[in-house]
Amino acid sequence: LYQTLRRFHPDWETVALITDEPPPGFVFDPASEPFDRVVWAKDLGIEAFRGWLFRHDVVEVCTAVKGPFLHQVCEAGVADVVIVVCDRSVPRPAGQDSGRRTERLRKVAIEATRQTGRASPPKVDLVFSVDEAMQVLAADDMLVGDSPEMSVPLPESLGLVRPRYVLDETPGTLSLAKLLAAGQSAGGAVLAVGPEGSFSDREHALLSSVGFVRAGLGPRVLRAETAAITAVIVAQTVVGDMK
Repeated sequence: LYQTLRRFHPDWETVALITDEPPPGFVFDPASEPFDRVVWAKDLGIEAFRGWLFRHDVVEVCTAVKGPFLHQVCEAGVADVVIVVCDRSVPRPAGQDSGRRTERLRKVAIEATRQTGRASPPKVDLVFSVDEAMQVLAADDMLVGDSPEMSVPLPESLGLVRPRYVLDETPGTLSLAKLLAAGQSAGGAVLAVGPEGSFSDREHALLSSVGFVRAGLGPRVLRAETAAITAVIVAQTVVGDMK
């Protein structure tokens, strides 16, 4: 994963967040590792850290941030959330585990809805490819007169209910705020946020083919979770109910 990140984003600062501690007799020298920086989870200020750590298995520790992230975007007012296992996603849930994970995420969405006083929780889906995510989006964005057998409506011939944007950290990319302001839409907007390492070239091509426009969030390179939350707040401020 590190090699992929460095190859596609040589200008990124790479940080290794390590949840475990080296066992006695094991020599670990962070200075000799390829990362720009190493952060120890025990230094993050998590209350009762060891108890928190042992409430998760190995995979869950690496993905425990997803629940708090979903809670925050639900608080911000998103209508639907589609969590996608992308070409570069790590880990890759499957089978019974995916069902349990989806159920947990939906419970998080319900909890966030109660906290904010919303009438109903956002719909939460877990899908296993960008292709499948586009099918979910097509079902949500079908226009009157669309052919029902089409899995992905073509924007050139059918138009779109909601404008679609994919976040892109490339310098010079037009900002999400400016794009939203230029194409004001009462129906809101659809935001695509890639995993760490971004979408693959195949996924970018697919997103472009169904009307997603690349949009930036300024000069800073943000973590995937931070970028998603930031994008939601920007959209809510420009075309949503935070205006």
